[in-house]
Amino acid sequence: MPPLGELVPKVILSDCKSWEEIGKWFFNLSKDCVEETEEIKNCVIKLTEKKSFEDKIKSIYHYICKNIRYVGLEMGIHGYKPHKASDVFKFKYGDCKDKSLLMITMLKIAGIPSYPVLINTHTKIIPEIPSPGQFNHAIVAIPYKEKFLFLDPTSEVFKFPQLPPSDQNRFCLIARKEKPIFIKTPLSDSTTNLRRRIIKAEIDKEGNLYAEVKVEPYGIYEAGLREGFRYLKEIERRRMLERELNRIFPRTELLNLSIKGLGDLSSNLEENYSFKTSGYGT
Repeated sequence: MPPLGELVPKVILSDCKSWEEIGKWFFNLSKDCVEETEEIKNCVIKLTEKKSFEDKIKSIYHYICKNIRYVGLEMGIHGYKPHKASDVFKFKYGDCKDKSLLMITMLKIAGIPSYPVLINTHTKIIPEIPSPGQFNHAIVAIPYKEKFLFLDPTSEVFKFPQLPPSDQNRFCLIARKEKPIFIKTPLSDSTTNLRRRIIKAEIDKEGNLYAEVKVEPYGIYEAGLREGFRYLKEIERRRMLERELNRIFPRTELLNLSIKGLGDLSSNLEENYSFKTSGYGT
């Protein structure tokens, strides 16, 4: 069901006059956190050297998703103010606004402008009542092809340029030195979220089913497979898939399982497995 906050009566109070006021406040709060160091510069050069505009963004985004762990440290002013990019890069962890500001810093070094974005991933924002308390998350916006490309470096399983579903079709505030922008994030179409299965199956004279399956997931299905399998050992992955298959085909034995590209966001994910179901034809 929808979140409780969207169903029950409530009173919201705010002394903010406009979203522009909030956007400038957050920009000024964050700007001194964009701190360039030699270590960050060397990393950016290594990631982006001789690459196109889009590939530079992709390399930086994938680096942060893979190497900077999400840890929420929201004590005192840091409930709103990000930690310095140099600290986040050094210690390899941070919350959503920390990871976003590190990405903005690295993009700046690469010559690519970008902005911090405030968004709510759980409940709908009420546009008529400007308030920083309506936001619970921070992502990044990059001017791209006369629009904005939104990326969430907090995600560790969504590859470039995908945006997690919780960030899609949401009101957000792009914090800029110039006029901040109150806008909605895009919504992915159905072709982005797709799972294609290629199955070869046969039944022998005893009624036993033999099947070879190739799964090509995209969008939320690819992210879901990464999330479910990436920290599991091989035996645990086999056990999980065999259990799932037995819900559909009782008496199933998993014969083989391989997953390509599980630990690399720049690669397409592909799952291949084969199984035998005894007595299926009876």
